[in-house]
Amino acid sequence: MTDLNKNTASELDLAIVDYVTALNEFEQEAPKSEGKTLNVLLARDAVAVALNSPTQSSATTIASLLQLDERLKTQAAAIAEAGKLEDWRSSLKPPESSWWWFFQPAEQAQSWDRFDDLWNGLSVLCITAFAAYMTSLIPKFAVGGFGLLESFGIIGPSGLMALALSSLQGGGGEKVIKNMMNKARIPSHLQSEFTLGISATLLLGAIVAQANLPKIANSYYQEGRKYYDLGLLTTAEENYKQALNLAPDDDKISIALGEIYESVGDIDRAEKMYKDSLENGTPLAFNHLGRVYRQQGNAVTAEALFRMGLQRSNDDATKFQLHRNLGWALLDQKEYGKAALELESAIALDKKINKRRIGGGMANCLLAKVREIQKNKKREQREWEHCKKFARPETLNEYQWLVEAAPKDIASTVDTSSVVAGKETPVTPPVTPPVTPTVTSPSPKPNTTKPTP
Repeated sequence: MTDLNKNTASELDLAIVDYVTALNEFEQEAPKSEGKTLNVLLARDAVAVALNSPTQSSATTIASLLQLDERLKTQAAAIAEAGKLEDWRSSLKPPESSWWWFFQPAEQAQSWDRFDDLWNGLSVLCITAFAAYMTSLIPKFAVGGFGLLESFGIIGPSGLMALALSSLQGGGGEKVIKNMMNKARIPSHLQSEFTLGISATLLLGAIVAQANLPKIANSYYQEGRKYYDLGLLTTAEENYKQALNLAPDDDKISIALGEIYESVGDIDRAEKMYKDSLENGTPLAFNHLGRVYRQQGNAVTAEALFRMGLQRSNDDATKFQLHRNLGWALLDQKEYGKAALELESAIALDKKINKRRIGGGMANCLLAKVREIQKNKKREQREWEHCKKFARPETLNEYQWLVEAAPKDIASTVDTSSVVAGKETPVTPPVTPPVTPTVTSPSPKPNTTKPTP
């Protein structure tokens, strides 16, 4: 061994001797003083400096040091109580490896600490239930992906849940959670209760969200309805799909989504949506499914559905559509007198509702065609004028019928914004269509002229 190593080894031995002396004095002192407390910590610092010197320490020296450190650790609470460790750390800036400067006072047992295992167990149950709810809720909101705020709304609680569960199970999240609670100045004896409170709050939030899914779905539905009325079908479809994902048993949403498909001529998908709602006896589903069958050339089945819908409906807006479409189906079957009666009933309801609507005014167009076939030129001309002024076709099929059956100037001027529109499409101000009075007239002679489809 060189002279340098001998000197270094001697320094370590001397440091350990001083460490032993300071530790003995601290252990024997009662009550403990700040001076003796600081001495023992500084003595341990001196050992650390000597130990880090470039020398090979003997196994005996290291073993002795380890025993002394164990004795020092048994005095941790006493050192933390007697010394001003926080102030000393602020002044001396010891590294975290100098663990003796970071002793904490012994925690005083609280009467309710005996319930900590119960609180922790309940926390685990709450977090597990919350995870189950989130597993169900997240896919319901995933239609079309998540926006930034939605992502934070899901990731935030889920991340907190993962940390809390890891903490309760003794995983890596325990230190993170404890540090967070310590920074929030939550007393250690209340941290189990605080964790339970957070877990219960997360679970309660998930339960409330689940219970309010129908309300949330309705808000998406109303938003979709607004865009549908403007003819912004793509945006309306996105809102309807989200609403249906949240409330799959809500018939009005299924019907509304079917209207989107029917508007652009996707009859098969529209038919499926309407049939799903028809099973619950929804009057509007009878109307819309009958409308699909009429388009497919099955006017008799369409007529039956319209009449069944009228038997079940008490809503003027729905009855308006049923009378109008029933008149259309009867027109297809060349039942012109019956068709006129149904269309006049639809026009009367259109006036009673007193609100310009999608599909409004089309009864005047259909009645004009009936009057044309009946050779009633005066009434035909009046209805075509009303058609031109008030018609607002809802679907591609309705507009196609106008193109084929109505005078050309009408097809080129009617409001088609409800079929499809761009974002710049203006909203047409409300106009009230007139009521065509029912006039009893002699039955027309049979007419074998085939009506325009």
